[in-house]
Amino acid sequence: MVGGQLQVSWPTNATGFVLQSATTLSNGGDWQDFPTQPTEINGQKFVTIAPAGPSGFFRLRGP
Repeated sequence: MVGGQLQVSWPTNATGFVLQSATTLSNGGDWQDFPTQPTEINGQKFVTIAPAGPSGFFRLRGP
């Protein structure tokens, strides 16, 4: 957490990965591509996320 926000990061050389989010994991989850494009800084991709509820799930979907 950075300033009350969640920060997800991964290396820029991990090409083709897409950040996804879900509100539940039941029945395989309701995974959606995260709408915010990552920012690249010093070889890392970052997405900063404001918490929107009591729980949320994130994953990187690979190529």
